[in-house]
Amino acid sequence: MIFRWFCMKVRACEAGVITFAVRSLAREMLESRQAVSLLLELSKEQKLCKQLTKTQGCVLLLVTMTTSEVRQAAEDAQMVLENLAKNKDHNVILMAEANYFKPLVQRMHEGMSKIDLTPYYMILLHVDIVTIQHHYL
Repeated sequence: MIFRWFCMKVRACEAGVITFAVRSLAREMLESRQAVSLLLELSKEQKLCKQLTKTQGCVLLLVTMTTSEVRQAAEDAQMVLENLAKNKDHNVILMAEANYFKPLVQRMHEGMSKIDLTPYYMILLHVDIVTIQHHYL
């Protein structure tokens, strides 16, 4: 049963459901709420997280959704971002570039060995670590 559910998710992604859902994040609230719920379900599968972050605008639109007036949509968007952050360090960098620093700060708090933050990324992000840590901790 679980394998069958996973196969259905993979087939839906192959059919372009991720691209459609990401585009729907920028539409009216009902449609964006449904889209973020779908993305949350897909983000629970580590194999599908890569496809999510490869979709143009996905991380930026999810970060935007975290400030939604609709509490459930905002919480779902945060959970999708948390799932993506578990998957790969690059996703944490993408989130920080979109001004969502929570996963980055968590990794820094755990120790720099948890994430590869080269000086290039630090300059690119214009990160003032003290300010970010003060804000999120």
